[in-house]
Amino acid sequence: MKVLFFLALIFGLSVAYLQFNPSYKLSIEAKYFYTMGEYDMAYRLADQSLKLSEYNTMAFYVKTRSKLTLEVINFNKEAQEFEDRIRNILKKGSISRYNKLRSKMMSDIIISKYIHLSLPMVEDEEVKNLALKNVKKFKKINSQVKIILK
Repeated sequence: MKVLFFLALIFGLSVAYLQFNPSYKLSIEAKYFYTMGEYDMAYRLADQSLKLSEYNTMAFYVKTRSKLTLEVINFNKEAQEFEDRIRNILKKGSISRYNKLRSKMMSDIIISKYIHLSLPMVEDEEVKNLALKNVKKFKKINSQVKIILK
């Protein structure tokens, strides 16, 4: 009976510690925002949590994963911006050699950035699939521009 009481007391104190410790409270909030897809907020909360307790493993996990996911999200935004620029170039009709080279350079940048992403560490499949879709578009653009430049 004493063992059961002792285990219940330890469990109760552990739950109270996690609830009232500011670092762990922030990391629990960060985990919530991470699972909801709010990676920017999750990153900020996890960072604050780590400033309070650098050994908070949940906060470290959430901060690391949020950072990697945000990198892929930023990659997708940049790919969309570059795609819009290339579309504007193509709308002008005849394309100068300078604009062809510019389009190739933009596609090379996106392709090289994709290679350096840590996609296996990103859990959001939608974000990863969009990145793959974007890089495929730019590989196609790159191959088409190479043919034109020859």
